[in-house]
Amino acid sequence: MISPLPIKNGLNPTRVQVPMGEGAPIKAIDFVSRLIFTQRHRHPEDNEDAVRQRFSDGLVRFDNGQEVAPDDLVRPGISINFYRRPAPEREVPGALELIYEDNDLLVVNKPSFLATLPRGQHITQTALTKARVQFGISELSPCHRLDRLTRGVLMFTKRPEIRGAYQTMFDRREPQKVYEAITDLPVDPPPWLRKLMLNVESGGLSQHLCGRGAGEVNRGGRGTEAKSFDKGGDPVVSRATNENKVITARATTWQSEYANQYQARSDKASLRGETAAGTTGRIDTGLALPTLDEVVIATPWRERSQPTTDSPWVLGHHMVKIRGRLNTYLDLDATADNAITAITGVRVVTDTVSTSAPTTRLAWRLEPHSGRTHQLRVLMRSLGLPIVNDALYGFICTDALLGRDTDLPSPPFAEDEDFNRPMGLTAAQLTFTDPISGEVRTFRVPDKQG
Repeated sequence: MISPLPIKNGLNPTRVQVPMGEGAPIKAIDFVSRLIFTQRHRHPEDNEDAVRQRFSDGLVRFDNGQEVAPDDLVRPGISINFYRRPAPEREVPGALELIYEDNDLLVVNKPSFLATLPRGQHITQTALTKARVQFGISELSPCHRLDRLTRGVLMFTKRPEIRGAYQTMFDRREPQKVYEAITDLPVDPPPWLRKLMLNVESGGLSQHLCGRGAGEVNRGGRGTEAKSFDKGGDPVVSRATNENKVITARATTWQSEYANQYQARSDKASLRGETAAGTTGRIDTGLALPTLDEVVIATPWRERSQPTTDSPWVLGHHMVKIRGRLNTYLDLDATADNAITAITGVRVVTDTVSTSAPTTRLAWRLEPHSGRTHQLRVLMRSLGLPIVNDALYGFICTDALLGRDTDLPSPPFAEDEDFNRPMGLTAAQLTFTDPISGEVRTFRVPDKQG
């Protein structure tokens, strides 16, 4: 159905049907006022005068395009179209970076903290709304979603008539997705990882974040397979007098820094606007530091050989997400896995994206073969290697990760998030067979050099 009102400022108009339970017809202005005044995230200036102004401007319409007058009686079952006015939102830094565009598709690099679609308190600060305004294409529609805290490749269709073909392709999970997860260096690395770390110390490995092979481009026609990650080989070993000391010293403490930052703020004011019971002004932020043990289901990761595209780690879990519960947890008693992820590479990188100071970290190449909520975040935490700046799974204890009745971390609300500490998870590459042209297409995030 074609809306009688156009997309405005990147936002679709609202279409609401008068409930059948209303009984008798109701004045249009009373019905629209009720909808607006009960809106959870409403602009403070959206008052009675603003409601009447909508009618005066002809911005309240029936489905057939006819303007609705304030005193018109609308009976149950009739739909009315109008514009909502969302509450002010905190501006998310970073622009949508264009990766590729043709007559059908527009592909961008989405920054962290930006939701894909308008929902709840995130309306204007979403990738869809911003992309429509930034690129001047009101009919843009996302083919898939990225979590708000995940950055990377996000693809839109530009025309309604082709939208279904691409969205159905994602519904069937046909595209191959490659993610890159940034974690801190472990204090006790296995020999193969020790070699990688010492090789970087000697300047032997590439330190590109989410990079692609030299000379590669994003392809709108026939794509190429992803370049294999470095396999390590025999590095030039550093002449360090104490290798253990060198490696241990390079392990970072982002969790402590993150917790200290919010603890300092909570000493002054609560992130939740209330004080914890039994305290004297200090607020519990929930950012305690648990022991990040590995949840061993098969072979512990330190006992495995280095993951590569030829010899990946294929890890299966049964993940459960209950509506209303903050986290996804692992069910170790389940008889079948519902979340499969292949780890196909790991590199030592200099991270300048997730932190204010260049930090030596690990970049893991992940290929999910299912799409469970928080799948990759849970996976890395299950290894005892949480993704950096993950304010939920970076602080969750093992009992909570296994669904047991225990306290959960309390990540900061969106308005309190530190935009200088984005979560280190990137949707780095997307490969699929185009449902219309039949061509193989591959899109990658631009190089980020550390």
